Amino acid sequence: MGEKVHLFEADNCIVNMPKDKKVVIQGLQDYIVVEDNDVLLICKKEEEQRIKEFRAAVLN
Repeated sequence: MGEKVHLFEADNCIVNMPKDKKVVIQGLQDYIVVEDNDVLLICKKEEEQRIKEFRAAVLN
């Protein structure tokens, strides 16, 4: 998690943000939230195996 990530009523989430990014997340449960190469990805943890598919769709 980035230093400026604040979670409220959020459970079992994976959040990976650049250290300088301010993020507030409320009400998510079982999600992955990642920023990489100026792309913000928010997906259900149960769909984690599709992350490469989602990235490919955005980068093409």
